[in-house]
Amino acid sequence: DDQLAGEASTGYTKVPWETGAPERAKKLLRPDLKLLYIVRDPIARVVSQHYHQHSAGRTGRDIARAIESDQRLVDYSRYATQVAQWLDHYERDQLCVVKFEDFIADRAGIMEGVFAWMGLDPALAGADEDASHNRSDGKMVATGGLRRFVRSGAYQRYGRRLTPVWIKDAARSVFYKKAPPRPPAPSDEMVERLLDELWPEVVRLSELLGRPEPMWSLQDLRDRHLTSPDREKAPRA
Repeated sequence: DDQLAGEASTGYTKVPWETGAPERAKKLLRPDLKLLYIVRDPIARVVSQHYHQHSAGRTGRDIARAIESDQRLVDYSRYATQVAQWLDHYERDQLCVVKFEDFIADRAGIMEGVFAWMGLDPALAGADEDASHNRSDGKMVATGGLRRFVRSGAYQRYGRRLTPVWIKDAARSVFYKKAPPRPPAPSDEMVERLLDELWPEVVRLSELLGRPEPMWSLQDLRDRHLTSPDREKAPRA
């Protein structure tokens, strides 16, 4: 009973494309389950996912066309929708939502806070301030049939665990390709469209979490992503 275990998957926050995770968790796991959800600037997340998919050869460079053909690029940034499914089954104090930008700015402080929330000694929360994982720029990626193989259930269940590290490293050096350059940023028109769709989610997320203010301000998102952020625009509710 003193041992704690955890695991992570983005698949738990992909409604409506992947559903049932909260129900399965409620059925299989202990009732005092702790839920940690890391969220980033919702438009930056769309851009990042598009680059990830483009690097893997699953979509083209044009982010507007990619969004038109795959609504998941936007839906996965609907943070309130993702959180709501979990709050239907768990209490709000069992959920900790961490802003990615805050974590990058103060990894040690955020990790200490997370450890304290989990009931662990914050002094044990070691955080490498310089480590960076899952960066797409310059990353070696598998594409095509090789990507399908390494993501298959059989490889994930058996091959990943049983294959020696030196064989994995050798395969990467031979078969993996360097990620392509980043595609152009979304146009101002696309940014405005994304804000129209995602800003209500940002506001609702703060309401679900009982926070007085949204995690990001609308002006901050506009300044980050619009090439002409000062142009006149009707305020959003």
